[in-house]
Amino acid sequence: MKRLNILVLAITIFFGTSLEAYSMGKKFSEQGGRLSIALNHLLVSKGFCKSPSECFDLLPGYTDHDDMVRINYYCVGDKNFVAFLEVINFVLKSGVATTGNVQISIKAYRETHDQVRESGLFVKGIKPFMSMEVTK
Repeated sequence: MKRLNILVLAITIFFGTSLEAYSMGKKFSEQGGRLSIALNHLLVSKGFCKSPSECFDLLPGYTDHDDMVRINYYCVGDKNFVAFLEVINFVLKSGVATTGNVQISIKAYRETHDQVRESGLFVKGIKPFMSMEVTK
């Protein structure tokens, strides 16, 4: 048991953070969840999709909620560009109010998530065609 405690302490010191931070989840998970729900509701109400899973199929997006609400959209092109513009319009008008004044970052790629992920470990070979931050 003592070895396990020493190992946990060593890992904590090595990575420079406490294990408690990981157990609590991301800082802005609740706010990101509210925005995701609002965006799905928007897309459904506009007739782009009928359910959150259909909305994801139409406009694949992955989120991170650590220092702000971040959304990366993939495969943005002709078939979903109008839906993407609706998302951008909503975020510009109501996004920060939806997140309770937490900043929002959106990046959009024409490529798939896997293509972007595999385009480089630290420096990505594929860059977003659109990047924005909404702070107010």
